Amino acid sequence: MAFTLQERTFCVLQYAASKSIISTKRRFAERYGRRNPPPSNKSIKKWFEKFKSTGTVEKAKVHQPSVLDPQPILDHFIENPKTSIRRVANIFNVSYSSVQRIMKKQKFHPYKIKIVQELTANDYAARMAFAEEMLDRLSHSQNFLRYIIFSDEAHFHLHGGVNRHNCRYWSKNNPHWTAEKPLHSPRTTVWAAIWDGGIIGPIFFDTNVNGENYLNLLQSHFWPAFSNLPNAENFFFMQDGAPPHWSIAIRHWLNEKFPNRWIGRGTDRDLNIKWPARSPDLTPCDFFLWGFIKSKVYRTQPQNIDELKTRIQQACAEVTLDMLHNSMVSFQNRLNLVIQKNGRQTEA
Repeated sequence: MAFTLQERTFCVLQYAASKSIISTKRRFAERYGRRNPPPSNKSIKKWFEKFKSTGTVEKAKVHQPSVLDPQPILDHFIENPKTSIRRVANIFNVSYSSVQRIMKKQKFHPYKIKIVQELTANDYAARMAFAEEMLDRLSHSQNFLRYIIFSDEAHFHLHGGVNRHNCRYWSKNNPHWTAEKPLHSPRTTVWAAIWDGGIIGPIFFDTNVNGENYLNLLQSHFWPAFSNLPNAENFFFMQDGAPPHWSIAIRHWLNEKFPNRWIGRGTDRDLNIKWPARSPDLTPCDFFLWGFIKSKVYRTQPQNIDELKTRIQQACAEVTLDMLHNSMVSFQNRLNLVIQKNGRQTEA
């Protein structure tokens, strides 16, 4: 049963004077007669506490939301697609949540900018030729994809980047907040190779990568691990066109170990599958492996290079066969996208 404002006020005043629920309920019955049900002990205490905190026992008024015409807001986003919800809320003098609700209802999504490798006009034809060659081989044998081992290097800086999108500083005034980062952060260079069934690495370079130490890595670290794989003689080896990979000694070594079975930068005499320049979107090391490892390594700030290397090793150990298989499936999908987009980036 609902009690009137006058009845609730009477109970509060009586309870304040007597500090007794029983006395308050007796006085209430004398004043208003016996009610069924009478005010409960809980209700009297709740009314009293509300009065102490707000100075009233009046029920809060329920404000009915005004009907907001979504079309002007949608029109503004269509004309200014790079604007923010908060800015639009200020322009139209409505709440942030109201604008957010409209955009969600109309199925508008906040797409984030992607940074992709810039391509030249000549790159499109090279990427098309590579995709067509690979898809042709896959059409003759799906096992071909299982026997490509992709390799790559990546730099890991001790001070990883700051994700400004996830950083907030709430203040009435601009704090001019900055994140200090060394200009020349200590780093390590990591090499790894992956295929449908596993990973070789990580292997670290303590100096800049050049033809000599890259060849030493292939001979001393990669080949002993790779040559023990089942059906190693069927594998194709992929490397990109980075300058350290281009030395005559390395091409001679690859021709000896992978005759007509390596992918990279080279002459027609060296190989028959040329890796297209500026195509990190096509190697699973770039579009999968390094991103996964960095997401693990930089959850918290490594304190020194040794800790950084340990985290990289631990992250590599967490790469599963399912992840590797899915990355190879993605590679094939990206080849098809290259064809569909006439050689342009698959991530654009």
